[in-house]
Amino acid sequence: MKNIFKTIGLLVLASAIALSAVSCGNKNNTTSASTASNGTSATTSINTSGNTASGTTGSTATSEKGENYASTGALGLLNSVWGSYSEAEKFFACGGDEDHLNFEGPGEYSVKNGEMLDGVLGFPAELASKIDSAASLSHAMNVNTFTCGAYHFKNASDAEAAISKIKENILSRQWVCGFPDSMMIISAPGNYIIALWGIDDGTGVVTTFKNKVLNIIDGAKVEVNEPII
Repeated sequence: MKNIFKTIGLLVLASAIALSAVSCGNKNNTTSASTASNGTSATTSINTSGNTASGTTGSTATSEKGENYASTGALGLLNSVWGSYSEAEKFFACGGDEDHLNFEGPGEYSVKNGEMLDGVLGFPAELASKIDSAASLSHAMNVNTFTCGAYHFKNASDAEAAISKIKENILSRQWVCGFPDSMMIISAPGNYIIALWGIDDGTGVVTTFKNKVLNIIDGAKVEVNEPII
């Protein structure tokens, strides 16, 4: 059964890549974000490979606030966020590019393939040289239900300047059928930017993710929170 899910996830990812430039028409209505679901946050630890593990072992101990992800890059950041979800809050997730696919949570993205970052995650290809790590987390059955990308910029000035460019790039996308209804961009200390979109109505998936980030990363800030129209 797990292999079937993996096969489906691969097909979904391939479709997202192949059809990212195909328009299904304009979205005329927007839906406001619903209230996030509640759950018990899990305490996780991160090792230097960027994987999460339960308990307090590992090279870097973590807590619900003041997450230390400096040594694990963008993947470590998303792993720390995903690790704070309760089992009831988690959705069927996948992450990473075709060389780093993970069907249990976030996955790494190559920073060398700007076209892939742009086509799948909405990260402007011309900014790829400004980052040294990237990772993604998506709903495995429908990338427009939820998709986020996390990026670590080499310089603080580049991270700040990238916010408006990422926003413009995502909002100007021509969406595959199944429009998301909202998008957010969150900054985090250490030159990190997280960009996400999704369908929040009835699920709260975008709002839940935002709340997790703000709860565990001290100093994280919502820079953009807009409907997609």
